[in-house]
Amino acid sequence: MFFWYRVLSLWPLRRRIINLERFRGLHDDYSKSSTSLNAIRELNDTCNVNLLCTPYVAYIPNSDYWRPNQARDLYKLHLKKSSKKLKIKFIDGSTVIDTKDIKNYAPLGPHLSKLGYQKFAELLSSHLSKKK
Repeated sequence: MFFWYRVLSLWPLRRRIINLERFRGLHDDYSKSSTSLNAIRELNDTCNVNLLCTPYVAYIPNSDYWRPNQARDLYKLHLKKSSKKLKIKFIDGSTVIDTKDIKNYAPLGPHLSKLGYQKFAELLSSHLSKKK
């Protein structure tokens, strides 16, 4: 009984520690280990090689119904700051996707629904048409 108690009671604590470590880097503007920041840098480097390329970083919010996440706003801010630092336009999908409206998400899982994809595509299209 003692063994199972230790294993089962430590699991939630370890999970919280892992999550704290993972999101600690989101607070640090100088974090070199952020996977998202590395991907944005790679995007920027790739587009700088090809002068015809204009990079964008687009944020799609997760569903509060399927996968609630308290760090969502912190992550969005991290993406926005990282994009700004590299002078890449940031497109915020939360302006058109309501995270509380289940109609924006697929019936089984955290992906967007047809309506959600349509809203997001129209948002992207409006940003691309402004470029021209």
